[in-house]
Amino acid sequence: MGRRVTTLVNENKEAGFHTVTWNGRNDQQKFVPSGIYIYRLENESGLNLSKPMVLLK
Repeated sequence: MGRRVTTLVNENKEAGFHTVTWNGRNDQQKFVPSGIYIYRLENESGLNLSKPMVLLK
């Protein structure tokens, strides 16, 4: 539907490998249904990367 579900990380990170685990909850800490969700990565130089992910329960 094009709405933000939650923000997992909102801080600058050093270059390198990082992992983030999503617990399947939204900003109100309610579980979201199974489905396809889009995640977005942004950097300071204005580059954005959006990719789909599947949440299965």
